[in-house]
Amino acid sequence: MHQIVMLWLALPASGGTLPLAGDPIDPAPRDDPRDDPPGPHTDPPGPHTDPPGPHTDPGALLPDAGVNGSFDATLRAAKQGYFSGEPERARDLLHGLYERLEAGEEPGWELSLEAMTYLGAVQHKLGDQQEAREAFRWILERDLEAPISPYHHPIDVLNLFELVRVELRAEQERPQPPFDPGPPPVWAFTPLGIPQFSQGRTAAGLLYGGLQTAFGITSVAMFAHLAEINVTDDTPHPLGWDPADTFGRVQLRRYAVQWPATIAFYGAWMLSVSDANRHWRSRPPPATIQVGIAPLSSGGTGIVLSRPL
Repeated sequence: MHQIVMLWLALPASGGTLPLAGDPIDPAPRDDPRDDPPGPHTDPPGPHTDPPGPHTDPGALLPDAGVNGSFDATLRAAKQGYFSGEPERARDLLHGLYERLEAGEEPGWELSLEAMTYLGAVQHKLGDQQEAREAFRWILERDLEAPISPYHHPIDVLNLFELVRVELRAEQERPQPPFDPGPPPVWAFTPLGIPQFSQGRTAAGLLYGGLQTAFGITSVAMFAHLAEINVTDDTPHPLGWDPADTFGRVQLRRYAVQWPATIAFYGAWMLSVSDANRHWRSRPPPATIQVGIAPLSSGGTGIVLSRPL
């Protein structure tokens, strides 16, 4: 008769599993918990990191992206914003790059060209045609043959870029009319270096003013002196001259001192006037302000003031 021996395996009350071969076995607890040996070493869990969701900021995934980041990283962040449907964010980043270029940063022509091209494209997409033209003009004023990629920009952006190129080429080829400064003002004919001082030429004003003052004082003083010593009657001469010698001595002072000083005064005055008129005719034309109507970024149209380069 066969005896069947049944072995019952007692499982832990908490519903655990049987230990497998090679697993560490937790020793039975002691009466005093301080006598329990340490259990197996377990590393603490690391910090929890969620993967980026579908609405993650495209610029946040790029290193150093942002206005204060590297030029290349900020440009890539702006392009991601442009192609992912965030033109306002792309415009802000690209405008920051434009300000850095104007401040003197030199990232290289290729990066500058790409940044300003995308700035014009973004402004065109947002409906600000005037700002788009200004961005494209910034490029073409530095290189009239600058290219634009038809693979990265729509046809309307390409057409606007080429239109600005045609306009700028026509401006460069159009001869400028000669500048007519008109007649000089009244102050250009005044004495004592006043014309030069009025033109902001202090050194020339001091020169002409000093010469005319010296010659003028000499001429007036000698005229008064000659009137005093030109005594031909029988009254005693103030300097004790003999009446026969008075005429000759007066004429000598008149022709040797008074007339040359007078001629020198008027000559210096005429030179001052001629110099002032020459500088008036050769001055550069004043800057003009052009007034036009253009669409505004906030909507509608408005008056735009522009200064030609």
